Amino acid sequence: MAHDRMLLARFNSNQQQALAFARRSATYLEKFAAGVHDRAEAPAILLTHLNVADPYMLAGELEDAQRLCDRGRDLARTLDNRLYAGTFLWVSGEISRREGELDEALKQMEESVRILKPSPTGAEHGRTMNFIMALIHEGQVLGEEDAISLGESEAAADRFQLAFETADKFVHQDLQDQASRGRLASAGIKLADILRRSNPSRALATYDHVLRHSSEIDNPSFARYQITALAGSSTALLRLHRVREARRRLDTAFERLRQMNLYPADKIKPGSEAD
Repeated sequence: MAHDRMLLARFNSNQQQALAFARRSATYLEKFAAGVHDRAEAPAILLTHLNVADPYMLAGELEDAQRLCDRGRDLARTLDNRLYAGTFLWVSGEISRREGELDEALKQMEESVRILKPSPTGAEHGRTMNFIMALIHEGQVLGEEDAISLGESEAAADRFQLAFETADKFVHQDLQDQASRGRLASAGIKLADILRRSNPSRALATYDHVLRHSSEIDNPSFARYQITALAGSSTALLRLHRVREARRRLDTAFERLRQMNLYPADKIKPGSEAD
C-alpha cells in the first residue's frame, strides 16, 4: 500500500509525499528480507527496490538511495536477474553523478548500457525502456547542457539521439504508451538543448516532436515536459530569427506554469524544478 501511494505521489509530482511513503516502503522491504526463496516474485521485489530508491535520490538523500540500490543489485544477483542488475547500475551511476563522482558514474552507466542493450532479434519492452534510461543517464554524465558533466557534448548528443530514436519506435506502436513517451521527451529535450546553438533547425524539429507526443498524455509530468520544450524551442527560434514565434512559445510556457501554480517563482520550491 505504501509503495502504491508513493507512486501516486510521484505521478502527481508531490516529491515530499513520495519520500514519506518511500520511507515506509523501505521499512517494509527490510522486514520482508527477500532472498533466494523468493525467485518467483523477483521482478516485483526488484522493481519495488528500484522505485523506492528514486524519491531518496531526488530528495538528495543519496546515502539511503545508494543503500537501496546496493541491496537491490545484490538481490538481482541472488535471484539470477541480470537485467535488473543492469538497471540498478544506471541508478547507482546517477547517484554517483549527483555526488560529483563523474568517472565512476560513467563507468557504471557504460556497464548498464552494455547489459541492457536489446537483442537484435527482439526488442522486449521493459528491457528496452531501461536501456533507453541508461543511455540518457550516460549522456548526462558525458555532456548534458548547463549541468555538471565531463564536457563531451558530441558524445552526449550521440547517446541522446540513440535513446530518442529507440523510444520513438515504441511511441508509434502504441498511442497509450506513457513509458516510451516519457523517455522520448527526456532524451529529445536533452538532445535539442545541445543542438540549439550549433543546429537550431534540427533542435526545433526535435522539440516539436517532443511537444507533439507529450501532448498525447494528460498528466502533470508530461505537462512539465511540454513547458520545458516550449521554453527550449524559443531559444532555437531566436537563433533562427523567428522572434515573434519565440515570444509566443515563451508566453505559452509561462501561462502553463501559472495554470499549474508553479509561477510566479515564489511558488516554486528551490530545486523542485529540476526533478
